[in-house]
Amino acid sequence: MIIVTEICKIELFEFFVTSQSFCEAMVSRYMKQLCEAISYLHRNNILHLNVKPENILLDENSTLKLINFGSAHRMNEDSVIYWNRGTPEFVAPEVVTSCQVTTGTDMWSVGVVTYLALTGVSPFAGETDQMTLFRIRDFDEKLNFKHFHQISESGKDFVSMLIVMSQSSRLSADDVINHEWMASSVEKKLETERLKYFQSRRKWQRSLLTGKSTLTIRSMTSLLHGEYGSTSLAVPRHVIDDVTSSTTVTESEDEEPPLVPRPNPTPTIQISSPLTSPAVERREIFKAGRSLSGSMERPLQLKEDRSKPPEGRRLDLLQVGKKNNESKQHHLVGRS
Repeated sequence: MIIVTEICKIELFEFFVTSQSFCEAMVSRYMKQLCEAISYLHRNNILHLNVKPENILLDENSTLKLINFGSAHRMNEDSVIYWNRGTPEFVAPEVVTSCQVTTGTDMWSVGVVTYLALTGVSPFAGETDQMTLFRIRDFDEKLNFKHFHQISESGKDFVSMLIVMSQSSRLSADDVINHEWMASSVEKKLETERLKYFQSRRKWQRSLLTGKSTLTIRSMTSLLHGEYGSTSLAVPRHVIDDVTSSTTVTESEDEEPPLVPRPNPTPTIQISSPLTSPAVERREIFKAGRSLSGSMERPLQLKEDRSKPPEGRRLDLLQVGKKNNESKQHHLVGRS
């Protein structure tokens, strides 16, 4: 059996930051294509549940493609679906709180992606994954539009109709396609500096996926309760001894929050002295959550009092000189 798939070479956001004509109208055109894809899924009773920039690609004709259906669920008439996994910045409140998910769950993610595309700012990103989830869970329906000074009123309305706590109050995919912003003709060029920074951050996180590594899917509940510690935008990896492929992982990156490097081992400094042996070891231990001045344990005493040589090793230079002279005289006498 041969499986033939498309090759999509560029992510939507990468296309945005490299485009010389990036503007609000361009964003609205591609968001319309995204919503048409989601509308098709919803009409066929499928929830995607993982809408985020990395899963939105463009083909060689610049046609949008929604990928990665690893989290997708099929809806039945009497089914109730619960889902609490994903990338923290883009999940809906009902995912954070492990409540029932619906078609509105995908539309929340569309709203976050649109907000990010227009401003370069991730609306709920916090210092840690846990803080990000707190912001989503406790959202008070008041979006921060301070970065929307270049955006039209219809663009603001579009986003505000999707990032809503109540699932039933969010626009459906079909409603979004008919929203007035989808016909936006605002060609004013948008700034891309913040969006470039976002792209750089995500690329750095993905670059940490190296050989002999595996990803572990974590639920939003466990992250919300801080079971994995205060990891800034990331979670640590675990090394597998028998994995050789540099691309082999147990699950897709798309089910995983971004990554941070494994912590380095405690640094050890060896200091040698001509008067002491073996070398003295100094270990500096830094404790998380404390300032540098208060985080270092008292090191071993490294200073040596050179005014008092170690017992049994005192060197008397006069005695050494005297013995050398006696030895020379002894040799001379022997020769005579």
